[in-house]
Amino acid sequence: MRLLRDVAAALAYAHRNLIVHRDIKPSNILVTDAGQIKLLDFGIAKLIGNTNDPALTRTAAAPMTANYAAPEQFRNEVITVATDVYQLGMLFFQLLTGTAPYRADPADTYAWARAVAEEEPMTLSRALDPVLLLSVWGSAVDAPRLRRQLGGDLDAIVRKMLSKAPANRYGSMDALVADLDAFLQRRPVTARRPSLRYIVTRFVARHRYAVSSAIVVILFLCATVVFALHQASTATREAERANAVADFLVGLFQVSDPGVNRGEKLNANQILERGAAHLDKELTRQPLQRARLFAMIGEVYSALGDFSRARKPLQESIDIQRNAADTDPLDFGHALRAMAWITHRQADTRGALSLLDEADALLQNNSPRALDERATVHSYKALALKALGDFVTARVEFANALAFADRAGTADSVKAAAIHNNLGLLLRDRGDPKAARVEFERALAIYRRDYGEDHYRTTATEQNLAMLLMDIADADAARPLLEATGARNLALFGEANSDYANAQNMLGNIDRGAGKYDQALQHYATADRAYRAALGDNHAYVAFPENNAGELELRRGNFAAALIRFDHALALRRHALAADHPELADSLASRSQALLGLQRYAEAVRDAEEALKIRRAKLDPDNPAIVQNLYQLGLLRYALDDAAAAKPWWGEAIERAARAYPADSAALRDLRRNIADPATALRNSSNAAPASD
Repeated sequence: MRLLRDVAAALAYAHRNLIVHRDIKPSNILVTDAGQIKLLDFGIAKLIGNTNDPALTRTAAAPMTANYAAPEQFRNEVITVATDVYQLGMLFFQLLTGTAPYRADPADTYAWARAVAEEEPMTLSRALDPVLLLSVWGSAVDAPRLRRQLGGDLDAIVRKMLSKAPANRYGSMDALVADLDAFLQRRPVTARRPSLRYIVTRFVARHRYAVSSAIVVILFLCATVVFALHQASTATREAERANAVADFLVGLFQVSDPGVNRGEKLNANQILERGAAHLDKELTRQPLQRARLFAMIGEVYSALGDFSRARKPLQESIDIQRNAADTDPLDFGHALRAMAWITHRQADTRGALSLLDEADALLQNNSPRALDERATVHSYKALALKALGDFVTARVEFANALAFADRAGTADSVKAAAIHNNLGLLLRDRGDPKAARVEFERALAIYRRDYGEDHYRTTATEQNLAMLLMDIADADAARPLLEATGARNLALFGEANSDYANAQNMLGNIDRGAGKYDQALQHYATADRAYRAALGDNHAYVAFPENNAGELELRRGNFAAALIRFDHALALRRHALAADHPELADSLASRSQALLGLQRYAEAVRDAEEALKIRRAKLDPDNPAIVQNLYQLGLLRYALDDAAAAKPWWGEAIERAARAYPADSAALRDLRRNIADPATALRNSSNAAPASD
């Protein structure tokens, strides 16, 4: 800070001599062995007051370093001493944190100019780069202490230097030097509002030993008085609340006492059910406390995967809070968010989005709790949008969720792990396994650290990683993961659990790939039962084992049986999902394959064309699913004796396949071979093995 203060003093000298430097950056500042600052390169400096030279004020062609340029330089406005103040602020930020104050990439000139002109800079402590800290200082650096040092006065000084409007920055470089001197001497700085508390704090910092005893006495007396007043006004209310909660919780678990329940052996669901029934009659004088407890019971049911039972207590909580005059917006938003989750899991995605919008509107303050809730709200929005097939907006909402988690200080929490896990699922669906694996491994590291191996969130993420391993044809690594996680979920939650169903469904896919068809069908049947028990008969997930069983029948050449399975899966998906959801395209493409085997070519063309229309709208242009769709349409045209019409489909398939697959991949070789010999490909179409759900 003393070196940076000397840079400011050198610039103040230049300004007193009517010169604005205009190009302050690290490479223009040297430090001698004796610690003396040398400010260099006045080659593009501007004489203050000379506004008649357009070459010195234009932006698009002006001599400047974009990384450190001020907003007025990008806006083609007049350059003043305030420009040097801003550029020096950028230098301060870079040296103190190791990064820039904006998230935009300086290499993207448009994005960077927009960020400089419109975005508020991050705080110093938030922007501090932990990787840089480790690389420069090693393990000896005290990161929490450094974050505290970068807050308060120093952050206020830098933020004032980086104000968008020149008039809001320091009026002169001398004024900045004065504030830096005050900071170094622990005196109040002008960048902060001169409150009594602040002035006293600075005074104590300068005279800590002289006044420490007096401060301790004063603080003790003040604390005693405040505490006494607070206790006098709130003791009765808090005692009633505490006793009410304690009585409720004791009563909740007393139902498992044989002396109370007459020897009945109750499970967790029965205990919760009786607790909710008792709550209907209790805490009548404390409705908001009843609402909180109803929400708690609903969330426990939700965590157990029992969404039907979760709905009633959550609705009770929402109704109470919606009608109360003194409802806490954070509590109300939390209950709405919890209800949105079970609404989404019960296939009412648009209803879930409506609840999430209402919750988001209640969570507008910037407290850590509100920011943390908003992170979860936007994560749930992303999941709902994904269910509606809007993958692009879903990815934006996942980014919003991670940004709120970062602002809340929970970027390394289990809530953030859930966001990373769900983002990984989206990236997998978008055909980006490399990026998806990064997100799954981030989530898994947090879950294993905080929850251990047996927690259901750990096992669910392991299942997602197993799916990815199957995508890249590593079934040997995927199988033990799935068997272990499936067994743990069955032991913890029973068969009525969607994660257990997921494991069974994927084990069926592995056995199908290995030609163990009877074992695969057993896994699919188990998955079907588990999905229906956990989520209901009409949930879109029920379509997964049904569609996969159809793929198995295709492999065995049982086209009629396959078509029945595909029809069931398609009906489920049309009921539960949006009309343009990619999973509908999966069912349509599979159904087209079965119709091809049955030589019902015209019907097969209609399904394949509808599938392609959805995939073109929702997937990346070079997604492998689009490549296979194009190939199949060409084969169907060939089957209809129209080889000329087949060529454009095959031509586009080859063009996109060159980008979709590695140059040496078996998929690319098979595609080229089949197009080169379509007669053989048509005869062998019953042996094709479409991709698994």
